[in-house]
Amino acid sequence: MNKVLVFDLDDTLYKEIEFVSSAFNYITEYMWLRNRIDISSLAKDLINDKRITLYDEMMLKFDVSPQDFTLEKYLELYRFHYPKLNINKNLIALLKNLKKDGFKIGLITDGRYVTQRNKLHSLQIINFFDTIIISEETGISKPHPHNYKLIESKFIESDVFYYIGDNTDKDFIYPSKNKKWLSICVLDNGLNIHQQDSKFIFDNHIETISEITKLKEAL
Repeated sequence: MNKVLVFDLDDTLYKEIEFVSSAFNYITEYMWLRNRIDISSLAKDLINDKRITLYDEMMLKFDVSPQDFTLEKYLELYRFHYPKLNINKNLIALLKNLKKDGFKIGLITDGRYVTQRNKLHSLQIINFFDTIIISEETGISKPHPHNYKLIESKFIESDVFYYIGDNTDKDFIYPSKNKKWLSICVLDNGLNIHQQDSKFIFDNHIETISEITKLKEAL
């Protein structure tokens, strides 16, 4: 039986707060070098509170003109900087072992092409995926079935598909309704950007992504 493991990216393969922190640090450096405005304490407080409203807070608390530092510029810096993310050797070993065991590995992630691929490069895991589907490229985001069906068409010889994600609002809607798919939820350890709905039904759950190895007998 041919099996395909399909992963989400943010808050599944790494913690998205790492990307937010990297972006805030990049913007902090930009504001200091360009305007000699120190927003480092504000950025740190927002990260600690898991809030991503840096632009709005900065406009309120500092002498920054929206014309001088536009929202468009902020979003450009935030989305397209090359992030400094923690390389997880356990994750790399996991993906390497899954490939060695013959699993096909896919990725379905919402976001922008450059942003998401920069994350994968920074994490040093981009080459492990047999296919990568990013919503900006298809024009369609989860929970719409379209990107899941692209995976099915890519691996037409496969019998079982697993989706490993974290967002109970959108990651598991299609897999939960399709007999070809089984869903595995990576539980929030308190660092996730989006809260999980404990009432949502998925097929299995794990505390960390590394626990996929514990499920291999059941996969």
